[in-house]
Amino acid sequence: EVDNNQEVLIDMSNVKKIDMSIIQLLISVQLACKKKSKKFKLHNVNDRILHILQNAFCDFLIEG
Repeated sequence: EVDNNQEVLIDMSNVKKIDMSIIQLLISVQLACKKKSKKFKLHNVNDRILHILQNAFCDFLIEG
């Protein structure tokens, strides 16, 4: 829950595939964090996932 943490760090090291439904979920979490002045960060994003996020214009999720 976003309320109980200073930051949300999601370890993506085991992620092999990602689709738009997951990207939408990550965006929702990032927005919830922003509303609560919390930090949001995707960690250990591999090149394939980074490429998918860039193609979806969602690589801002990496930078928090």
